[in-house]
Amino acid sequence: MTDKKILTGREVIELSFDYKKFGWSLGCAWNKIYKATLFNDLRFEKWRYYEDGLIFPFLFLNVNKAAIVHEALYDYVQRGNSIMHSEMSIKKIKDDDYSMHKWIDLFKNKDEMLYRRSIQKYKDWIINKWISYRPILSENDMCYYLQQQFRVYERIEQSANLKRNIRDRIAFINLNILYYMSKILP
Repeated sequence: MTDKKILTGREVIELSFDYKKFGWSLGCAWNKIYKATLFNDLRFEKWRYYEDGLIFPFLFLNVNKAAIVHEALYDYVQRGNSIMHSEMSIKKIKDDDYSMHKWIDLFKNKDEMLYRRSIQKYKDWIINKWISYRPILSENDMCYYLQQQFRVYERIEQSANLKRNIRDRIAFINLNILYYMSKILP
């Protein structure tokens, strides 16, 4: 967790890649209070799942000052019929995939470090979806697509972390190997 009170928007985006370390997510819309002018030229995409994660880097990339307050200042209500509580679907996976590509495209020519972090985030996402939702992916011909995507991005960005690098090398060969390993290894 950062002890810094005021950050740049870029620093907020950088922190968002490590959200699991902090126990909270910066990519969602509900845990922020926004200056209205941030939305002058941006809108949430209609009829798309995970639109808050999609718009997040576009909102923060040019923000000069952002504050992170580690205090609940309002209540967040979770409805039983919300997206968060609905079953996974191929539409959700495709919309999330679209969002990942938007992040990568946004940073490609603007910020090398955020570009590489976006690629690693996407590769981690592919592995997670493959292990968690392989039956849905198989039924909808997404397996081949995701395997090809993983191979494309693994050629661009290899992790310096040895454990992650080995995992990514196995996934590069065939994501099914990781899937079956996840079933037999803790």
